[in-house]
Amino acid sequence: MTPHELFGPAARRDQFPVYAVLRGKGPVQVGPTRWALLDHQDVRAALADPSAFSSDLSSQDNPMFASSPLIFDDPPQHTRIRRLVGHAFTARQVAVVSPWLSTLAATLLDAMGSGPADVISGYCDPFPTSAIARLLGVPSAAHGLLKQWSLDRTYVAYHGNRDARRTPALEAAERGSAECAAYLLELVAERRARPQEDLLSGLAAAEAEGTRLADEEIAALGGVLLSAGNVTTTRLLSSLFHLLGSSADLMHRLRGDRALIAPVIEEVLRLESPVQFPARITTRDVELSGTTIPAGHFVMVGLGSANHDGVYSPDPDCLRPGERPPHLAFGYGIHFCAGAALARQEAALTVHSILDRYDRIELTTAPVREEGLAHRGYAHLVLRFWARPEAE
Repeated sequence: MTPHELFGPAARRDQFPVYAVLRGKGPVQVGPTRWALLDHQDVRAALADPSAFSSDLSSQDNPMFASSPLIFDDPPQHTRIRRLVGHAFTARQVAVVSPWLSTLAATLLDAMGSGPADVISGYCDPFPTSAIARLLGVPSAAHGLLKQWSLDRTYVAYHGNRDARRTPALEAAERGSAECAAYLLELVAERRARPQEDLLSGLAAAEAEGTRLADEEIAALGGVLLSAGNVTTTRLLSSLFHLLGSSADLMHRLRGDRALIAPVIEEVLRLESPVQFPARITTRDVELSGTTIPAGHFVMVGLGSANHDGVYSPDPDCLRPGERPPHLAFGYGIHFCAGAALARQEAALTVHSILDRYDRIELTTAPVREEGLAHRGYAHLVLRFWARPEAE
């Protein structure tokens, strides 16, 4: 297998067998100026060194990178914005929306009935979209637009380089991204004038070391949090549903000991990392595992592969809750996911709601994975549900 097969059809259907063949060789060159890191030690080293592995992708000539603060920022700008986001995006705010999220989870599950139902469209898409929208303070009437806007932003990020072919899909995604930015900017102005108990109001009020965020920065952050806060969690939830629908024994274990829920979620994050390849640019020549990556080269940082590296943890392809060292699904270092607590809470609420309602859930048709290398999740996942006797 050649390094270029990392982009081949087999990897687009299922990345992990390809990773396994390529892992253990250090950084893998997959193009004239493009590399992939697949070994745990190299991935962690790159994430821990933002001075050498920069997140500033403005040189890639994609407008989405320039309008996505925090994710595509380096210190000191990243430090400033992360500090201000930390003042606004607090555990208290996540706790405030938890009762509402529990009600929403119940409503969505009940709406699917006994199935067969596609849990992607019925639950995994709307639940995290509504969660981040509620946290941001977006009125419920606009929640339906937000999912498409977040998909539009993601599409532009992957397909929108200025020299890209002008397809109808790209133009539609660019229009959606612009609509999202304009909507959030107007909403930020409203929150400046009439603050509420939401994240946009918190970002507008946040101050650190005498600095505040401009309206345009807050709107851009809202777009980042919207995209990162629902697309990735959709994938996590789809993997959880698939796991529970494939293992009646696990459902039984979790019902008997709900303290296992959190470690199971961590194992699903490790095994099925929703984000597979965040990107970096080298600022200087960097040596990893005996290989030098030249300055100015594009580096794909393989979170999913690192989490399956047997050197990091033995027997890495098996589900073993509570037995592993910390995974890298949320990243590491200064770019550790700001929404990790919210994603974990949404996942835990979902599993609790499933256990409360159902005796078992089962796959009715073969699941359909999303195709692509950058992410990991399901495009379609049809399940049937059997209610617990006391829940009927």
